[in-house]
Amino acid sequence: MYYCTSKFCDAPANLAVPVFNSNCPKLVTIIDIFRCLPDYPPDGTCLAENSQALQDLTDIEQVGGPWWVLKGQSCGQEGWTGGYDGYPCQHDILLQNSNGGWINNQTFCPGSDNECEGDFIVTIPNAYLVAPGVIRMDYPEGQGPLLPQIEDWKFISYPDPNWAFVIWCGSNPALEYNGALVLSRNRNLDPIPADVEAEFRDVASRLGIDYDLMCTSDNTNCDN
Repeated sequence: MYYCTSKFCDAPANLAVPVFNSNCPKLVTIIDIFRCLPDYPPDGTCLAENSQALQDLTDIEQVGGPWWVLKGQSCGQEGWTGGYDGYPCQHDILLQNSNGGWINNQTFCPGSDNECEGDFIVTIPNAYLVAPGVIRMDYPEGQGPLLPQIEDWKFISYPDPNWAFVIWCGSNPALEYNGALVLSRNRNLDPIPADVEAEFRDVASRLGIDYDLMCTSDNTNCDN
């Protein structure tokens, strides 16, 4: 069973971002979904295998806490039309809950060029390791437009406690969607150490990413 989503049967704007339609509170069955959805091509490419992730990252606690998205690969360009990495004010907080499990408290806003054009959106997927260096974001009911929805975050480089380079690969019943992120505990790129930037440029090049063409976010004025 799945919740109806905004413009569900009429060219959904984004099948990986949870924008729920308050005028459609009823549940629809999976049969209804597949009658309705066209065959969507993959959005972007999964740029890394699990084996390329950091093999010594074996506990989420090693990367727990708050992260800001400062650069991304999915920016709305040809082949990466979802633009998932370009949303303003993307803030991810990996938190351990009372039962010992982990969640990712994600907040962001619709908009572009570091300007919000709507209210903040909050999603809270469960987070767990599926392989060394690979954290799966698993969206429970009410947190994604189509379930099951998962995103595997592959930590490729973590040269400094405040900086990480992540490849992420996601899917739901309608779509495969992907991206890459430069994450930081800082709100903008100004404090990035020269050796960390050099490392990220090397990682990006090895993965077929043009580091300079990745979209950049400045979260200085974000209040989330």
